[in-house]
Amino acid sequence: MVKNFKMDFKFLKSYLFNYRFYITLAAYAILALYMQSALVKMWMAFHAKAFAFTVDTNYLNWNTSFPAISICEVFNGEKLWDLNEEHYGSDRDKFQDDFIADIAFFNGQCISCKTCIQQQKSECYANFTNILDIFRSKCEKLIVDCSWNGENFTCCDAFLPLETEYGICYTINSVHTSPKYGKRLISDRMTGPGSLYVFVKEDIQIQLHSPYGVPIIGTDQDLQQTILWGLQKDIIFNTVEIFNDASLIEQKISQRKCRFPAENIEYGNMMLYDVYSYSTCVTACVASAQMAACNCTHHLMPGNRIKLLSDLRKNCLCLASCEEPEYNIVYSSSDYFGDDLGSPITISMISLPTTRFIRHTVRTTLDFIIAMGGILSLLFGASLMSLVEYGIIIFWKLLGFIKKITKIKLRKA
Repeated sequence: MVKNFKMDFKFLKSYLFNYRFYITLAAYAILALYMQSALVKMWMAFHAKAFAFTVDTNYLNWNTSFPAISICEVFNGEKLWDLNEEHYGSDRDKFQDDFIADIAFFNGQCISCKTCIQQQKSECYANFTNILDIFRSKCEKLIVDCSWNGENFTCCDAFLPLETEYGICYTINSVHTSPKYGKRLISDRMTGPGSLYVFVKEDIQIQLHSPYGVPIIGTDQDLQQTILWGLQKDIIFNTVEIFNDASLIEQKISQRKCRFPAENIEYGNMMLYDVYSYSTCVTACVASAQMAACNCTHHLMPGNRIKLLSDLRKNCLCLASCEEPEYNIVYSSSDYFGDDLGSPITISMISLPTTRFIRHTVRTTLDFIIAMGGILSLLFGASLMSLVEYGIIIFWKLLGFIKKITKIKLRKA
């Protein structure tokens, strides 16, 4: 019995009191800590620095997209007075003129609405849709002459209605109109820099934005111009385009920090447009915030309807679009009267771009796996097959150890 006990103790001692075992264990622990540190750094670089921009100068084969052009009618006191006289007569309450101006050309403020609340004016209960039909001009009366690179086209076949925060605007070269684009405006080495000419008959605001975008309140002032009736305007811009590597769409949105047009999202259960862009996301965000405040949106907001929402997101967490080019105004002429019949407007590209930015994926998931395998191989001489082999060896060693411990217990019993 004593002899068996000595043999068992000797066996345990060989496992528990062998200094070489602890030295090996300590070495592996240090290597494991180093490997963990290296893997954490690689993982952070994989998430934070997975993409890079390079400059492409192979410009001979490019097609350059012209921006979408939106024309939105703005307030004109003389026109509003004439229409009020025609529809409501000269003996009307003059308060109605102010109220209709606030409703038909709503810009986020309604000063006359305070009077509505205080005095319970009957005019305040008018049908807003009828007001818009009467006091907002249709395309045929707004835009009367158009040409692209000197070739005339029918304005209202190309400038199509688009619902925006400003109400109905008329837009060319946009994916949000039906049909898309209206008229596709593309420039290349054969056509040269594009030039669009329009002649408008009312006071308007004109906005330049990407074909994926929509006009929004708060756009860069250079990209939106208010042009009063009779003024002539020349606008010249340049384009900075971004081209995406084909593998970019496979990466997580949280990594690339932008969305492709097809990656549209609901904002507070609201999806006002079919294609994603930064401006469409902001419009949905604003509509959602209005619904949160009063369970409705203002009457010009796209998708205007009254309903309750269960999930409201009050902060506009809108990412940039991966495919929207950048437009910069190079020249905008001073306001001067050019024609008593309306406003001639020319929008031109200064030149075709000779460079563009390419967004590359420099660290993919496969790259991370390969780098992790390289560290394991460097520190432990391990590969995928050797890891499997180590697992099998450890399993059998543990199984053998458990069997011997079990035998010892049985002998003691």
